[in-house]
Amino acid sequence: MLTSISRQRSTHSDELTYRAAAYPDLPDDKPPRRAIADFTWIGSGYYLTGLLVFEAALLILNDKQPKGGIVTPATLGEEYAERIRKAGMKLEIRMEK
Repeated sequence: MLTSISRQRSTHSDELTYRAAAYPDLPDDKPPRRAIADFTWIGSGYYLTGLLVFEAALLILNDKQPKGGIVTPATLGEEYAERIRKAGMKLEIRMEK
């Protein structure tokens, strides 16, 4: 059983790391490339879920009005990435050959 003290310690010492890869459609005469994104969060996964939803909702309500359909984080663009960086998430994006 978790006490409130052990729960508090566990939520502050958790580390979540994700890596995503995307391969663009390129003409045959172009060398293959891929985009790599690394996400790292130190803290509670529950808190992170709320933070990501909250930042996306604020962006949609205040700045970007999607034209309908399913809204994914990729449709929110660089401003969303900057907002979650400011909130404490480490986010690195790079291109590889």
